[in-house]
Amino acid sequence: MIPEPALDFKDKNEKYAQVILKSLINNPQDLEKAKKELKLMPTAKETVYSESGVNLYRFTPVKEKIHPIPVLMVPSLILRYYVMDLIKGHSLIEHLVESGIDVYLIDWGIPGDEHGHLTFDYYIDTFLRRAVRQVCRRSGTEKINLMGQCLGGTLAVIFASLYPEKINRLICLTTPVDFEDAGLLSLWTNPQTFDVDKVVDSFGNLVPPEFIHACFQFLDVKATVERYKKLYNNVLDDNFMYYYKAMDCWLSDKIPFPGQVFRKFIKGLYQENQLSKGTFPINGRTADLKNIKSPTLNLIAEFDHVFPRKSALKIDELVSGKVESHIIPAGHVTLIALFPVREMTFKLMSEFILRDKENHKEDEKAEGIKESDWQKNTPPTPGEEKAKESKQKRSKEKEDKPKKEEKTATLSSSSPPKKKKTVKAEEPVVADEPTPQKRCKKTSRPKSKEEKE
Repeated sequence: MIPEPALDFKDKNEKYAQVILKSLINNPQDLEKAKKELKLMPTAKETVYSESGVNLYRFTPVKEKIHPIPVLMVPSLILRYYVMDLIKGHSLIEHLVESGIDVYLIDWGIPGDEHGHLTFDYYIDTFLRRAVRQVCRRSGTEKINLMGQCLGGTLAVIFASLYPEKINRLICLTTPVDFEDAGLLSLWTNPQTFDVDKVVDSFGNLVPPEFIHACFQFLDVKATVERYKKLYNNVLDDNFMYYYKAMDCWLSDKIPFPGQVFRKFIKGLYQENQLSKGTFPINGRTADLKNIKSPTLNLIAEFDHVFPRKSALKIDELVSGKVESHIIPAGHVTLIALFPVREMTFKLMSEFILRDKENHKEDEKAEGIKESDWQKNTPPTPGEEKAKESKQKRSKEKEDKPKKEEKTATLSSSSPPKKKKTVKAEEPVVADEPTPQKRCKKTSRPKSKEEKE
């Protein structure tokens, strides 16, 4: 007879093996089925424009009065867009729509062999430019708010530098622009050891997703191991498994990279760092970020394992307009999905979009780097807390000493002593997630000579 604890252990191991196996052999049919079962992409939308498998969506407004200037969201090229519309209550798009913002998104779709000849320039000057034109026509505006996530943010800043007259506000979410010494990906794509021409010529029209994503699990080996450890420990928890499956479905929904786009992306950005140098060519023109004069929101993940934060912070130096930067204690994905810190990201973005475009004083206040002073994952030790309390007590006694000497005996002896105020402890949040605190440090960017004048 098998003991009951051993049976539980057997059930746990079997379910863990099933989850891992299913994750490894996902096919398009299974992914589509999982999306429906998990109710991913919950925000209602309609396709308003389509071209060569690339779709422009407009998300259905839920407010009677919406903000007059729409926002166009540009997702990354290597994974699907719906990490920004994952599940109800955990969707950036849902939050923006419920805030009264008119939201559009360009979905790059799944490239096929017919996309192999399309260039990086075509994605900027044709797909993205036409999407912006469609949004302007439908909304009746001359300018839009442009938001880019990950490599989609890189595409957004390139477009904004070429067509600054079309941009009202720019939002960069974990957006790399400086690729020099930009982490392990920069090392692995070093031209001395990585021949991108040979890679593209070998694969042909499309660089397969297996080649692109094989390296990502090694960017942070500890996090990769912890992910599977956490899964094993919680595999019998249905609530945990729902969120895990939702994220795993998105991570498994990999798409290939058009060959010519990949060639210029690696060579021009990673190997030659042309965007940071102001020499990145697009159809005979140069993408110079100094042309961007619109207010810019730069949201950076402090623990980003894909791009180091210096790669995104470079935006503050390169653009000419006022930049409001926030370094948020989160990872590349947890900045917007599943973890409580996402709510801060959502709020910063919606408030920035809804801010009156004529209210330059508000932009002046917001300018600069705000390094979040939120509590980190590891709480203070009892010894640290005791030392802090002791220091505060000594400081208070020092301040109160002169006051005690000046006190007179005028108070009535019958006066009841004042009741001490008790501070109710806040409910704990998820252990793995930083706790937001009230204050943020702000370091202003030094103004240029032109700004001073």
